[in-house]
Amino acid sequence: MEEPSSKIEDRIHQIIKHEKVSTHKFSEIIGTSSSYFNKLIRLGGSIGSDKIEKILAKYPYVDANWLMTGAGEMIKNNRCTTITQNQIPIYNSIKEFLNMANDEHSQATEFMNIIPRSKKTEAYIQAYGCSMSPEIKDGSIIGIKQINDISYLDSQYKYLIITDADSMIKYVRLDHSRDDLIFCHSPNHDEFFIPKTTIRHIYMITCVLNPE
Repeated sequence: MEEPSSKIEDRIHQIIKHEKVSTHKFSEIIGTSSSYFNKLIRLGGSIGSDKIEKILAKYPYVDANWLMTGAGEMIKNNRCTTITQNQIPIYNSIKEFLNMANDEHSQATEFMNIIPRSKKTEAYIQAYGCSMSPEIKDGSIIGIKQINDISYLDSQYKYLIITDADSMIKYVRLDHSRDDLIFCHSPNHDEFFIPKTTIRHIYMITCVLNPE
């Protein structure tokens, strides 16, 4: 088993070694320039979420949690492995999570160990977009817990909001003079409101794992 690595460029290099290909060949497979990965591996730095998606798509045996955070092992455990009480499902996108939630016959196929500081977490989701950056970066993994009563929402927390038409991660506040609305904002967007009648589900963000 490979020693855990704290840098994503080191984990990408482990995949290249495992595949027994050159950096140039790996770059061709992923669909980017060899100079990009050569520079990343030599000098470090951040990697775009689109590159992470391509790596996971081309090498489905690679564990997404390991690639993003370094936790666990590079190769996914067999899907038939018994799930322990310390493991919860992880989804590759909000869309995948919603599709699974709306189909009572579907079951999650990937799991990760629960993070000690997020005991209330019910699922992990890879989130995309920049409206909450830098608090939640593009490609981050978020932990969520469903909120059943939206009459009280803590403005200090971030929430995943699912409406009839969209999904978003925002800070929220309530205004008792407009009890029919929820007011939302994020670091990169001005405040706007959502009618409560359009909200299907709200999930509190319990933790954020930003790509290193």
